[in-house]
Amino acid sequence: MITAGHCFKDSAGRHVSRTVAARTTATVGRADLRTRTGHVSTVVAVRQAGGSDVSLARIDPPITDIAPIHLRGKAPTVGMTLRLAGFGDTGRNKPTAKTLQTGTFEVVSRSTKVLGISGRKPRTTTSACEHDSGGPYFTVDAAGKAELVAVVSKGPSCPHVGADSAARVDAVAGWIASTVGKSHLNQPFATATPRARSSPPRASRSPVTAAAPQDPAPATPWKLALPVTASLLTGAAVIALQRRTRHRRRVVRRVRSHRG
Repeated sequence: MITAGHCFKDSAGRHVSRTVAARTTATVGRADLRTRTGHVSTVVAVRQAGGSDVSLARIDPPITDIAPIHLRGKAPTVGMTLRLAGFGDTGRNKPTAKTLQTGTFEVVSRSTKVLGISGRKPRTTTSACEHDSGGPYFTVDAAGKAELVAVVSKGPSCPHVGADSAARVDAVAGWIASTVGKSHLNQPFATATPRARSSPPRASRSPVTAAAPQDPAPATPWKLALPVTASLLTGAAVIALQRRTRHRRRVVRRVRSHRG
């Protein structure tokens, strides 16, 4: 699972390649947090992309029945339209959303590793909020294919007019490929078919290295799981408990949202 690097940092504010809470979970495939649809998995390992506010988290158990989002390989351009969806705060000093929120944004600036992204619809004050850290900015083409462009990094208190900062995915594409395994990125997804068993499966002794029992692909140490359903991200969440800085943070089960 991909998220912001600052979702995992120590008391000194340094990004760390480990979990920072007693338990960190990811909720996937749940558009309404009041329901029990989708999956909840535990984050068991973390890797940081040096020099960029991006991290990868391994989850256990693996999720094999929701298609991962594709990663954008080309550099994004100023003026392109992106979508953000999630469950962050619904406004300044307001609670997090219970149902999936979404809005439209525009890339207004670009540097080597960061995009400046401003809200456009439903209002110009549409913006990422607290607990939206690591949330995906993505595109959806005419065929319904979604592509991850960047993840929420930091910005002013919401709602606001003007840009938030987002960490570019294409800038760390090589690192992601080397961590996850290039052969497993942006491949056609097929739902795993359960295999007949003569006896109940045994529990894995090592959640960090365990492979998905129903995954048709070869076992890999990392698996990207930022899913899209009905052309929108319907779940993917990663957590951090500290909330002291201006970075947009997420809590257990959260992705990120916007106003609207």
